[in-house]
Amino acid sequence: MSSTPLSPIYGEVYNSDVRKYPYDPAKAKAMLAEAGYPDGFGNCEFMVPESGSGMQSPVEMGTYIQANLAAVGINCQIKTMEWGAYLEAYRNSPQMAEMSWNAPTGDPDYVLNRLFNTAAHPPAWNAGWYSNAEVDELLNKAQLISDEAVRRDLYLKAQALIAEDAPWLFVNHGSQIVVHSAKLKGFLLSPNFDFMVENATLEE
Repeated sequence: MSSTPLSPIYGEVYNSDVRKYPYDPAKAKAMLAEAGYPDGFGNCEFMVPESGSGMQSPVEMGTYIQANLAAVGINCQIKTMEWGAYLEAYRNSPQMAEMSWNAPTGDPDYVLNRLFNTAAHPPAWNAGWYSNAEVDELLNKAQLISDEAVRRDLYLKAQALIAEDAPWLFVNHGSQIVVHSAKLKGFLLSPNFDFMVENATLEE
């Protein structure tokens, strides 16, 4: 179970201390009742891609999430879409949707600013209209600083605030499995899953 939008692969920039929300259907039902939905609600469209870059069995995961929601009275209908059409629809604020993210740059700014900055509201990637002025300030400041230690502190604070606000349900972090010969030395797998072979050698 994930607790922040960044993966542990980010090392010291990953905030491992943020609160993890437990699986608690009884509390979910109580919160729904408090919000005025004691019997839950329906008419919820859950957009799910048929496949896509970085997506991990999206239909199967969506079906499992759908069942968990139904258990507390939230009845959503899954709408599957082809990846290209899905990306366009996602950027235009769906009711509910799945998305996987990873930074091809290896920098946390690529994920956090695109997904959680108020400036990225639709039509853009902050599809849930999340807005927190303190998070915006932290992310904007981190873009202007080159000191990695200072940037790290800013991103740790931003993750803690985002996790507390819970604008997304952070499900998991994907793993890439690579099998190669023991003779291959110097091969690296980038956090964005690219193969890094610049310094690779093959021993006899």
